[in-house]
Amino acid sequence: MSEILGARINRLAFWSAIIMLVVGMASMVLPLDAPLDTLAADRAQWLNENRGAIVLGWINQMIAMITLTLVLAALAWRVRRGSPLTALLGAITLFASFMAFVIPKFIAIWSVPLLAQEAVSGSGNSPLASSLLELLHITLPYSLFTSFDYLGFWLYAVFGLLIAGPLFKGSLACKVAALSLGAYGVAYHLVFAGIAMGRVAASDVEGYALTSSALLIIAALASIPLFRNSVVATPAAPVSTAG
Repeated sequence: MSEILGARINRLAFWSAIIMLVVGMASMVLPLDAPLDTLAADRAQWLNENRGAIVLGWINQMIAMITLTLVLAALAWRVRRGSPLTALLGAITLFASFMAFVIPKFIAIWSVPLLAQEAVSGSGNSPLASSLLELLHITLPYSLFTSFDYLGFWLYAVFGLLIAGPLFKGSLACKVAALSLGAYGVAYHLVFAGIAMGRVAASDVEGYALTSSALLIIAALASIPLFRNSVVATPAAPVSTAG
């Protein structure tokens, strides 16, 4: 039963990694916010006029987050026998990160389009909608919206530090994934410390965060042959002849 469950987890992780790469390429062309040079007064108008593309872009981001989380969860499952407590703590951290990521992405799909529509409608609620739209700004690193996103990435970094040691004891693919996750955990915490000490400017936060997140992609890429080989090597479930 354990082998069958393991095979199913590996298969799910394998296809999750593939889907993550596909939606990652799609994210290069799908918009998530108005252009950076758009004036605050025109941002609501731009978001309202490009509502469909924005919603599609954030749905794509949600799929990317879910699939990456599944890949990381499968890596935690992989170390459960040698380090059960680490695997459990890693799973709890991933669940917390999932919730942190879902909140802003749901806001981007649900609340932001409605706020943009209300802000340009000229109704009595337009000033309130405009204020809330700025509070939930999608790109500013100090907005309420992005704070949830960066919280999710921090929890990924904690997961990386937890799982890197036990995972490094595995195959070459495990070692590459472990080094990538461990390096991400260290890099993100350095950015965190830089922000706390005032050494990282607000304008640089996104660049540092995106650069370090490339290590998560490397870990996911390294896991593809690992999960594929596990699926191929696991025997099929026996067919019952009872009855």
